[in-house]
Amino acid sequence: MNKENLGWAVSGALAMSLIFVVSTGFQEKALKLGTVNVAKVFDDSEIRQKLDVEIREFGTARENTFNFLATYPMLPTADLKKFRELSLKLPQTDADKAELERLRKAGVTADQKYRELQTKPNATDAEKTQLATYQRNVQENERYLGLTQQEFSREITDRQSKMRADTLLKVKAAISEISQKQGYSIVFSDETAPYAANDLTPEALKAINAKK
Repeated sequence: MNKENLGWAVSGALAMSLIFVVSTGFQEKALKLGTVNVAKVFDDSEIRQKLDVEIREFGTARENTFNFLATYPMLPTADLKKFRELSLKLPQTDADKAELERLRKAGVTADQKYRELQTKPNATDAEKTQLATYQRNVQENERYLGLTQQEFSREITDRQSKMRADTLLKVKAAISEISQKQGYSIVFSDETAPYAANDLTPEALKAINAKK
């Protein structure tokens, strides 16, 4: 599982596109222009930092689940599916936790037995049958593991994208709110107007943090 690059960044193209038209009627009063560093508001916000922790935990839970599935592929597919379901379930009941513990122990036992049977000379018919079952499970679970890895990667990417989009909406709302309160007509991204006065970045950051 690849959990790298979980940090977020607002691209230059996105930041440059964020120009806030706060009020109309420009012919009736002098324009009051401001700038804001959208990327800084986004990156430094407490909401963003909190969501970073949440997405990291989301990814870690799937990584840990996948590691179990990949470590014990000799278990029946039904057991691997049950472990996946329960390990990601929130909240978990006492019965869920007991079942997960049973599956963990079953995995350890199966792994030890599988290794033993692979090298055991003069195996009995029953042991040969058990080994064949383990080998069949490993083969059958190979495809399931591949699909699970793809699904987990997609889930992490989708969750990250949604959280980023939600946070950006809150950033925009905070900038719009502070701009209106202070009477600005237009607020540009600081990439569009890097030398302009009236930087609203500190105020926008305070505004979004106040909404936590």
